[in-house]
Amino acid sequence: MRVALDAVTINDTDTGSLPTQIQAQPSSTTLLQSAATADGNGTAASTDGYNGCQMIELQKSGTGTTTAVIEGSFDGTTWYAVGYYQVDAQATLTRSISPFSLAAGTQNHVLQVLDLYPQIRCRLASTSGAVSVQAKLYAIPV
Repeated sequence: MRVALDAVTINDTDTGSLPTQIQAQPSSTTLLQSAATADGNGTAASTDGYNGCQMIELQKSGTGTTTAVIEGSFDGTTWYAVGYYQVDAQATLTRSISPFSLAAGTQNHVLQVLDLYPQIRCRLASTSGAVSVQAKLYAIPV
């Protein structure tokens, strides 16, 4: 058997040693914050093997305000600010590592994660007034 993958060629004379089908790893969706009403770290998501694309969807309702801090970690203990693009309703994408402000009223935003870590979380900070925040991580394998 001969399999050509662009510049890589695999030759195998024993046809029984290569799989006849290769399945892609499915995408992953993780709830990072679920109807959060106060400051908190939320749930960390493991992103091992999902470095193709990572997007975070933020949904906020209520009259209060809060700040979403997108963070990544190598060990689950030390957390670092993660670079992202806000991709909803933007003519020009600008890289940011700043906390993402969620103003009063209903807010819906989509962020593309730029800095890849084995773990990602969405920490809420500076929450004031009545809020309910949901943050979802959508991750696609390489």
